[in-house]
Amino acid sequence: MGGEAGTAPISGAVGLAAALKFKNALPAGWQKYEHGLLQLSEDMLKDLPYVRILGHPKLREGCLSFTVNGVHAFDVAVLADRMGIALRSGTQCAQPLLRTFNLEYVLRVSPTFYNTKEEIIKFVKAIDKIVSLLKGRNAP
Repeated sequence: MGGEAGTAPISGAVGLAAALKFKNALPAGWQKYEHGLLQLSEDMLKDLPYVRILGHPKLREGCLSFTVNGVHAFDVAVLADRMGIALRSGTQCAQPLLRTFNLEYVLRVSPTFYNTKEEIIKFVKAIDKIVSLLKGRNAP
């Protein structure tokens, strides 16, 4: 193994083996299901006039990044967390790319095989509620 002295990274190998075993045990069609959740997220967020979806790939993989006009990404993420919704906020380790779009921070949702359509609906309704709360207006 590797060129460094000492104990080989056994824990990493064991963890990788467990992850591969887990992935291989997933039911057939899980990737198609995830794509459906991402598509539902995108379709529903498009209906919110204050949300800007970043990127428009032919096939979205794994996550959807977006901004909420007039509301800081960290505020949205903190309030969403209190509602039981996990969003990532910040630079997403892509500061140079964000700068080219004149963005400082973005939000990211990453639905996966263990999420449900009902959770996606809850997530989008939560965004609407959070914006209403932070902007002091009634949601559309």
